[in-house]
Amino acid sequence: MGVAGPQLAIPAKAALGFAMLAAGNGNRAVVSGPRIEDFAESTATPLPVALGHAIAHELGHLIARSNGHTVGIMAARWDNFGAARMRQGTLRFSQSDIGKMHKRLKASASLASQPAL
Repeated sequence: MGVAGPQLAIPAKAALGFAMLAAGNGNRAVVSGPRIEDFAESTATPLPVALGHAIAHELGHLIARSNGHTVGIMAARWDNFGAARMRQGTLRFSQSDIGKMHKRLKASASLASQPAL
């Protein structure tokens, strides 16, 4: 997980970051500092709040091992309503997203506890 400056080329014009899912341990996620600053300023959201939500969103992709989008924190885009929910502390992962992440974490823990061959 990293925060990048203006030199980062993010494929989607409106995206605040992206996750790269690879086989094995090659997963990476990056958020764009300048894009998050712009989002925070344009929506009157404190920068730490916007940054925390962007990081949580990208970590959600890594944990669920999916580039899919749903609602709440995992929405493809956050509008003024989403920003208001951020400021109120009510923008969260959906129950479906929580279930997906829990399932992946449980499977990873199960694999990690198996003895090496």
